[in-house]
Amino acid sequence: MKFFVTILCAVSFAVTSYASDVEEKIKEIVVRQLGLHPCDVSEEGCPGSSIGDSSNGQSNKQSYRQKSFVNDWGAAVPDDMNESNDLAELFNDIEKEFDIVIPDPDRIKLTNIEQLINYVVGKKNSHQQ
Repeated sequence: MKFFVTILCAVSFAVTSYASDVEEKIKEIVVRQLGLHPCDVSEEGCPGSSIGDSSNGQSNKQSYRQKSFVNDWGAAVPDDMNESNDLAELFNDIEKEFDIVIPDPDRIKLTNIEQLINYVVGKKNSHQQ
């Protein structure tokens, strides 16, 4: 039983570590492709932003992970997901970085960093099984 628990803990750590690596790589790509500052994709946020700001001690901030590529960060919306624009380039870079394919129907559903992280981790996990 102790062996099983040790293996389970090691696997859990590896998955968490991999997800963290995926998040860091995705953040780098998002910053580059959308012309953001690295502090835009951090929990602390940039000085003067609503991220990390809590008025009267209550946290009502929107995490950078849930910010919309289009609505919050102004990424250009394509008529066709294969056109060259902010989102198409973002998804193309993600595909190259992680050696995956993101079909157009999935691209339309991936609107923020959190969804993109979960998608990439899920895609990589399904290929390893």
